[in-house]
Amino acid sequence: MLREDALWEEAYRLLMYSHYQLQNRSLALKWYEKCVQQLQQELNTTPMESTMTVYDLIMG
Repeated sequence: MLREDALWEEAYRLLMYSHYQLQNRSLALKWYEKCVQQLQQELNTTPMESTMTVYDLIMG
């Protein structure tokens, strides 16, 4: 998914949530960090609220 569009946040959310469900919190957080990094570098922006909601779920 991300090879086609490295800025597609829904793909990051799916990966984050999938790894969270597999009890792999560290990998879920790595995908979040990658998302933040890509958005900052390419668009100089932060993740959408829905992405932050998944992040909060992982951190909770």
